[in-house]
Amino acid sequence: MKINNGIVDTAIQQIIPIANTKARPRHTMTAEFITIHNTANAGATGKQNADYVVNQNEYKSWHFTVGNNEVYQHLPINESGWHAGDGEHGYGNRKSIGIEIAEVYGADRTAVNFVAELVKSTGIPIENIVPHKSWSGKNCPRLILPHWDSLIGDIKAELGGEAIKVEYSVTTNKTYQLCGDVKDFGVKIVNQKNQTIEEPYCVNGTFFWWEDTARTKTYPTSILYANDKLYQAAANHLPYPQSVFIVNKDNAVEMKQIKNISELDLDKVKIAIGGIGLRNTLDSNFAYNPAAEGFKGAFEDVLRKANKTVIGYNAKENKICLMVRPNIYHKHSFLYDLQKLVRDCEYDIALSVDGGGSTFMNNSDEMVVFGDNRRINNIIGFNL
Repeated sequence: MKINNGIVDTAIQQIIPIANTKARPRHTMTAEFITIHNTANAGATGKQNADYVVNQNEYKSWHFTVGNNEVYQHLPINESGWHAGDGEHGYGNRKSIGIEIAEVYGADRTAVNFVAELVKSTGIPIENIVPHKSWSGKNCPRLILPHWDSLIGDIKAELGGEAIKVEYSVTTNKTYQLCGDVKDFGVKIVNQKNQTIEEPYCVNGTFFWWEDTARTKTYPTSILYANDKLYQAAANHLPYPQSVFIVNKDNAVEMKQIKNISELDLDKVKIAIGGIGLRNTLDSNFAYNPAAEGFKGAFEDVLRKANKTVIGYNAKENKICLMVRPNIYHKHSFLYDLQKLVRDCEYDIALSVDGGGSTFMNNSDEMVVFGDNRRINNIIGFNL
């Protein structure tokens, strides 16, 4: 992060106009604190909250709005705003950077990363990160106050370079694994060549195809829902159901066979990823049957011997594991296969996603399994 005349280069600039003299008093400020707010505007995105503050001229303003993977700047950090509720000369308004966090999935995590970078760049001590409540007594940030210590702990961890804990391992027979906490698991749309992906702790995601003949734009062909966004409601090979790996907002993990995302209660779902069901010891009715899930005929090729990527869940440890194994069959009558591997890895739930040349894996600082440099649609991993 670089700051020039109060402008942060990593934020999207949506500055309140100088003509809005109520919202932008233009008092010079040397910030000593960072004040955290929630927008109290449930479901409104960072962009919607940002549009609001720059298009009004009341005695209300703040420096940054944080959404899911997006940060907007509205005031230079060397100017004061109206966000702390402690008056014209109050320390909250005149000496602190106001950060409004949108009440949408992913915004808290984005805020942790952004605030950590802001601390590094400004030198404001971490003990001077405070809630709005500390200035005016208001119950704000209303969603964060119940776990305020956790937020500060995450920022401290980010400053120490260990924002999340992921265990990376590789066996002598080249089974690669990343295992981490359920709460840290995520999805990111990249539409990017798989050898150029730099995000740590991730692998390739769902099956996909191209929107154009030049193969420059991709879309998921499996069910995909994440970040409160629907990317694919049904698999391309309807009318067959598809196994879907589900992480709920309470971080409970399950796998269901569905034809359409409408069969799920999306008010409860954080992530839903479609693929080929391999194992589900938590559902006595589950049976491995790719043909019944539509992976037959033209789609049967995905079962061939190739590099495979698997999402696994260990219920005892309450961990999600991302596994890559080169050159293995889904099922084989006498060779060691993916069915045996997920059992030996002690996955209670296992879902196979895209494989072959799409397969890659990044650990904390390098790519350990390389794909064929094809463009892929999305990645899955930890802290995305």
